[in-house]
Amino acid sequence: MRRALLAVALAGCAGPQPKKPAPLVDAGPPEIGASASATPDAGPKGPCGCDDYGKPEVLGKIGGELDEASGLATSRLHPGIVYTHNDSGDTARVFALREDATQVAEIALVGVKARDFEDIAVGPCPEGSCVYVADIGDNNKVRKSLVVHRFAEPKALAGKLAVNADPLRFKYPDGPHNAEALLVHPKTGELVVVTKVVIGAIGIYRFPTPLAPNVEVTLEHVGEVVGIDPLSQLVTAGAVSPCGDRLLLRTYGRLYEFTVTGSVAAALLGKPREVPAPDEAQGEAVTYRANGQGYLTTSEGLGAPLYGTRCATP
Repeated sequence: MRRALLAVALAGCAGPQPKKPAPLVDAGPPEIGASASATPDAGPKGPCGCDDYGKPEVLGKIGGELDEASGLATSRLHPGIVYTHNDSGDTARVFALREDATQVAEIALVGVKARDFEDIAVGPCPEGSCVYVADIGDNNKVRKSLVVHRFAEPKALAGKLAVNADPLRFKYPDGPHNAEALLVHPKTGELVVVTKVVIGAIGIYRFPTPLAPNVEVTLEHVGEVVGIDPLSQLVTAGAVSPCGDRLLLRTYGRLYEFTVTGSVAAALLGKPREVPAPDEAQGEAVTYRANGQGYLTTSEGLGAPLYGTRCATP
């Protein structure tokens, strides 16, 4: 969604806008990870997480056909790589970027029609490490069935690629909701959707396990998120630390971190702390760094900066 959607949402209606194609960013150097193992690393080595975070810094600017970034996810197979995608109005594709925002690859999801991609995550799956793309946006609350597309991380990244994705179809137990945040636990694979509301409770909904591709399931309503500023309840993205001990929820202008001691859903019932967020035009994306010591954010808009935050130095 663009910035105008916020005002439209307050008025009670919105809809996707058509996208005008732009020249593709050069794929850059030879392919990344050509010899990558199908098995991801067990997780970060050494300390994970930060007691305090430093000031967000610009790492680069996003360009090419990526003009409405609406999610970020750090690769488990390819060091220094993050995945992202456009918001509604684009084709079903994911972009792989370096942390300086230069594009490495464009990944098309074969046979998939994108309605409203809103978030992305990387987590475990039968193939080892998978990318989860959440087609969960529903501004008008009319979609009776939604889907998270899951595909194995490509072993090599370069140019234009095509992958087959498993559809994880679902519906809510209490009627349609708009949502833009998907959370995947890096070890257990727990899958959670957090709703986006203008007024009212921020819902926490969890997928039943085991995950079943091509079978529509009804999510479990776990409860409501607490501890977020009532004037800042438009949750636009989420991410779980690669260590599985913390998670982030972001709104357009703020960023909150929760402690995870068990399940992701249970963590969202606790009180978060506010952590540094850059001043972005319309922030809709966040992910932790691969070592868990900091995070990345970006905003919708052509040429939007990709920000990086690290642990604060003593």
